[in-house]
Amino acid sequence: MRSEIDIIAATIIELRDKTTSPDRSQIDPNGKVKGSRDVDRRADLIAESVMLQNEHSACMKKYLILEHDVIQSIHRLKNWRYIIVLCGHYVEGKTLNRIAEDNHWVCRHVTRLHRQALQEFAEMHDFIEIEEVNDYDE
Repeated sequence: MRSEIDIIAATIIELRDKTTSPDRSQIDPNGKVKGSRDVDRRADLIAESVMLQNEHSACMKKYLILEHDVIQSIHRLKNWRYIIVLCGHYVEGKTLNRIAEDNHWVCRHVTRLHRQALQEFAEMHDFIEIEEVNDYDE
């Protein structure tokens, strides 16, 4: 979801740049912007930009709701170490290595906490099976 939002945001910026100032190919030697086709093209770019901004807003709203739900679910866990590991990894995007460093823990300990936290999370939400995650150097 996050990469989709980043792509839409980059497209909006690109379209905004195209619509706010004419490039040199659209200006004749007298300094005037060329014909009505250029105006039509600009209107199309503005409309596309507005559409993408609306899509971006909808994606961000969906993302924030999902993120909030994930954080709420993680905070229902009983072990505070599980909360640190799962929030660090899935919300803040930290690697298990980084979580170990930040908390002065051994990597094996964090791996074990991660596995146990996922298991408790799965049981809490009636999930059937959890895949093993090893992402120390991502």
